[in-house]
Amino acid sequence: MKKIVLYTIMATLILGIGACKKIENQAPSKVVKVTYPGLILKGDEAVTVNVGGTYTDAGATLTDDITGAVSDVEGDVSGIDLSTEGLYFVTFTAANANGYETTITRPVAVTDVPDAFDISGEYLCAARGGTANLIKVSRGLFKTDNLNGGVTALGSIYMMVKSDLTIDIPVQYSTDGGFTGNYVDEELTLSPDTNYVYAINASGFGTAPRLFEKQ
Repeated sequence: MKKIVLYTIMATLILGIGACKKIENQAPSKVVKVTYPGLILKGDEAVTVNVGGTYTDAGATLTDDITGAVSDVEGDVSGIDLSTEGLYFVTFTAANANGYETTITRPVAVTDVPDAFDISGEYLCAARGGTANLIKVSRGLFKTDNLNGGVTALGSIYMMVKSDLTIDIPVQYSTDGGFTGNYVDEELTLSPDTNYVYAINASGFGTAPRLFEKQ
């Protein structure tokens, strides 16, 4: 009986040692280069809709840089409130075959401001010595190429004009500035001269309002 127990223990030890044996010539874990897929908007860069209107997004096209596959991507439109004037963003996120994601956005302006309304042009930020070009991208929606107002242009952001001629500049990511900013104390003045003011609530910018005056 003792011999049977001893043989059983020895057999168990042998099996345990075999189970822990290193497997030779085992393939290493896969190493992949970090790359990101191409994601391009279909339709217009930006869209304007009347309050109470309807909106159907045109979508985006994904090109997988790993496999070359091309596919359609639907955006997340859940944050758009068509009953309330404001600037909203449709977000598109898609990954390549290695799982690395690209995210882009489309601004959607909900406003009743007339199409003829236009405040585009060059604006001087005298306190910081730089100029910003304000470009009209759709009805009531404008894009500045220098959110900082400094001599060296930094970042582009969108601003929308509401029907009461105030501006809305929501939290947004500046792709060329490389950070997410929140813009507060927004103000638009049309008479006697056109100017706009906002403070940048983001690290490294302080809290002082930035005044841009049309030239």
